[in-house]
Formats: sequence, structure tokens, C-alpha cells
Amino acid sequence: MKCNQKQIIPIISAIISIVCIYFAYKKIDVDIFFATLLNVDYLYIMMASVLLYVTIWIRALRWNVILDQDFNLYHLFKIQMVGYFANYTLPLRVGELLKSVLLGKKNNISKSYVFGTIVVERFLDMFLLFLMIIVALLISPVNSIVSIPLYKYLLVVSIVLCLFIALFKGLKIIQIKFLQDLISNFVLAYEKINFKQFIYSNLLGIIIWGIYWINVDLVFKAFGVEADWSQSLLILIVSSLALSIPSLPGALGTFHLAVKLTLSSLIVMDKALILPFVTILHGYGYLLLTILGFYYFILDKDVGVSQLTDMNRF
Repeated sequence: MKCNQKQIIPIISAIISIVCIYFAYKKIDVDIFFATLLNVDYLYIMMASVLLYVTIWIRALRWNVILDQDFNLYHLFKIQMVGYFANYTLPLRVGELLKSVLLGKKNNISKSYVFGTIVVERFLDMFLLFLMIIVALLISPVNSIVSIPLYKYLLVVSIVLCLFIALFKGLKIIQIKFLQDLISNFVLAYEKINFKQFIYSNLLGIIIWGIYWINVDLVFKAFGVEADWSQSLLILIVSSLALSIPSLPGALGTFHLAVKLTLSSLIVMDKALILPFVTILHGYGYLLLTILGFYYFILDKDVGVSQLTDMNRF
């Protein structure tokens, strides 16, 4: 039986995740792993959890700024949460498309244009991530930079993304019309942003990434590890780059292996703590965003599953 062309991408992503999970956890000592998890100071994880939800509110505010309309922030927050739920449970990051449908239908505006504003958001995130990489290179001690194969991660991510682009092109999964619509709506959304909106959006983005940075440090503290701020920043950068590698939803496997390798290079904590740390760092956000997103998707009449009847007309 031949695989449908559109099934190949999820299959390859699953293989990548499974391989990464294997190499990340192949030497796990189960007894030590669970004993370590029981000794974590979960007060810090609770603090990080609250801050994580704060970032979603700020993302809703930033999206409102980019849209340049007076939307209800709580409504945008709920749409963001449903988008996270979809991205963390379904392949090909369909949560971004889902957010476009939900906001466009509710407010009777072009779903394609809304999708363009989401692409602008992702562009701003990539821009700030690039700036953080520069900051990391400036503030990290020279010996730390040399010991961490950051450039190897960048190279691997670049190679994998190039292969996927080639695969998409070869299989003709991305149709030319879709690409043209995406580019035109991205340009339209970007051109409508004035200088004040651009500055405000980036300031909000800096706050968002600053909270992510703080949260990594809070997870370190939960394990009783006093990591340097530059080390927390490097973990944030590497984990964010790992999200770009094709994998199962939620960057399962790719996140874990990338952070594990980085922590091993940093020698910032005992080896027995690394796998529990990686599991908590990924797991607390994954569970929080998925559970609340699932709640809104199932029970909320404004952003829930009942609103998806127009999905096929996007």
C-alpha cells in the first residue's frame, strides 16, 4: 500500500521525534529519575506557570496591536490557547490556521488576512530570537561559548529545514496559489503596521521573551541549581531552535535531546538531574497550554469545536 503524499511529512516528523527521544532517554535510571522529580521545589514551577499564562495575555495584546482593531483581549487569549492546544496535539502546526478561522469567522474579517498577521507575529519572534542569540554571544564567557556546540545546533536546524523545504517542493504539497496568498497577506498585514505599532509590538515581544528567560531560571531554582543568567539564556535559545525542527506536536524528542546535550556541555548540574530537568522544563508548559486550550476548545461556545464548520472554506 502506498502512503498518501500528505502523510509522509507527519511520518518523517514522528521518526525524528522517536529517534531523539531514544537518544535523550536511553540511559535513564528510572528510580533516580522519579526520586528527583519528587524532590523538586514545585513552588518555583507554580511561579513559572503563572508567568507562562501572563505571556499568553501579552501575546493577545500584541496580536491586537498588529491587527489594529479593538478586539476583546480575553477572546484573543482564548483563541491563542486553542491554537496552542492544536499545535501541541495535531501535526503541521494547524493551530495557526485554526486561530485564523476562529477570529475571522467571529469578527467577519478575512481569514487570510488574519493568517497574515499571525505570520507577522512569528516573524517578530524570529527577529527577537536572533537578537537573543547575539546577546548570548556577547554576555556568555568565552569558554562557555567554545564548550557549547551552539553552531552545531544551528547547522543541524538549517540542514533539516532545507531538506523539508526540498521535500515539500518535490511532493508539491504546498501549492503555488497558497504560497502567493500567504505572501500577499503577510505583506498586506506588515504594510499596515506603522512605526508606533512596530515599536510597541517589539517591546511586548521583549517582555514575552524576558519572561521565558526568567522561567528557565525558575526551573533551575526548582532543582536547587544556581545557574548563570547566560546559561539560562542559552537553554532558552536552544530549546526555541529545537521547535523549528520537524517533529511530533509539541517538539517531543527534539526539545528533550537538544536541551540535554546543551546541559551536558554546560556542566551546570549533576548528570542525574539533567533528564528530570528537561522533562519538567518541557512538560509544565506543554501540560498547562494543552489542558487550558483543550478546555476552551471543548466547552467555550465562542472559540470551541462548534466554530469549525467553516474550516473547509478557508
